[in-house]
Amino acid sequence: MFNIRLFIALTSFLVLGLFRQDPTDPVIEFKLPPAAKKITWAQYKAEKAKFAVKRVPLDFKSLYQVGGVLIGIEEGKFPLSYPVTLERIKEAGPELLRKKETLISNEIVKINNIRILIRKTQAVDAYNYHFYSDFRNFSNVSGIVEFKKKDQQQAELIFDQIIKSIKLK
Repeated sequence: MFNIRLFIALTSFLVLGLFRQDPTDPVIEFKLPPAAKKITWAQYKAEKAKFAVKRVPLDFKSLYQVGGVLIGIEEGKFPLSYPVTLERIKEAGPELLRKKETLISNEIVKINNIRILIRKTQAVDAYNYHFYSDFRNFSNVSGIVEFKKKDQQQAELIFDQIIKSIKLK
């Protein structure tokens, strides 16, 4: 009986591919613009104080700035039971809007053979472009690009560069 359970367990691991790659290895790659300067939470909050609506992203470990554009990136590893689908994240989008915030777009696209949810919102003078990659080996990357109207052209180039550079191993 023990051998049958062991066989089933090993077969399950092989089918899921868990023996082919160590799940603790980095499985996500992306590129930031060369001009991106790493900033602290204090610097980030000082920049956000200049916005009429001060939405602070939660749990972004890495914060960057390029001129008036703020970037938050989070690479995540999640337990077996955690990963949710992009469809569920997309459905929750309108419910997450704050007062004075308008949903511009909320769509799942495929870039580099990776599904990415892109959600764009506007709150008074601020724009927030969010992205969430699909999960691979219980990892994904998500982020936000925040900017004011005057920086929109530069911010859109930065956002496109980031999402087009995402690669999952």
